[in-house]
Formats: sequence, structure tokens, C-alpha cells
Amino acid sequence: MTSTRSPAPPAPNDPAIRAIAALRKHSRDCRSIETRQYLVAVERRMVQLIDLGFHTQAEHDGPSCLAAE
Repeated sequence: MTSTRSPAPPAPNDPAIRAIAALRKHSRDCRSIETRQYLVAVERRMVQLIDLGFHTQAEHDGPSCLAAE
């Protein structure tokens, strides 16, 4: 039986996570609805890219883990 391990999610001190947190804070403080909508869209896209990278890394690491066993 083989186990598949996934890499740990990005740490809270990761620069990308800090950038998303700063973007979220800025969008909450923003008074312009158009700007707020834009910032939220950017935040969502950044999260998607991080998630995509996380899953891509898991797929990349998966076969190498099995090969080492």
C-alpha cells in the first residue's frame, strides 16, 4: 500500500501570504467600491495561483516520493 504525501501549505510568514493579507486589509479600508472590487478580484487570483502552485508541487512531489520507497 502506498501513501501519498502532500507538501505543507504555505506558512503564514510566506511573502505571498503576507501580501494577500495586506491586500485584504487595504481592500477593507478602501471607500471606492470599484477599487474594492478590483482588489478583491486580485486577492482571489493570488489565492488561485498559490493553490495551483501548491497542487502542482504536490503532483510533482508525489511520484518522487513513491520512487524513493
